[in-house]
Amino acid sequence: MTADLNLTDFIRRMQAGDRAAGDSVFSAAASRLRKMATGLMSRENTNGFHASDLVQETFAQKVSGGRLRTSIAGREHFFSLMAAGMRQILMDRGRVRSAAKRQTPPVEYLLGNLQPDSRLADLSLTLRKLEKLDPGGCRTIRMKYQQGLTWEEVAEATNRSVWQVRAECDYLLRWLRAQLL
Repeated sequence: MTADLNLTDFIRRMQAGDRAAGDSVFSAAASRLRKMATGLMSRENTNGFHASDLVQETFAQKVSGGRLRTSIAGREHFFSLMAAGMRQILMDRGRVRSAAKRQTPPVEYLLGNLQPDSRLADLSLTLRKLEKLDPGGCRTIRMKYQQGLTWEEVAEATNRSVWQVRAECDYLLRWLRAQLL
């Protein structure tokens, strides 16, 4: 709990312009960020790209000159932002890899002349659709499956019981699968 309070304080200080707080945020969040990255990368062909590399690249994208590029509402929002950044980096790497398989220059691929990896793109679009229909449910899915939180952590963050969180996730996962088929 103390580490969580420190992280929240470091995030606030970093947003206020304290450049040294950026290093503190990274140090305080590194373990959880690596856990999230490992979870995301377990489903991907990463070819030598390690969880620490993903965490550092994402952090570098989101933090510029010791300041966050976007306003952060709190600790969970910070982790959601980092998880989204990690997913985007993995999707971009997948697009480049797919383009290389077809011997197509990656620049053309990234500019939209070719179709992206459909599974990741479809999932991303479906999650956006779910976010419009049920923002709270989408937040629950993201916390559990993208941030790698345990059932208990998700329940605590959403002020519900573990049973309610599991039931909602089961329902929403069935909905997502139906949308993707």
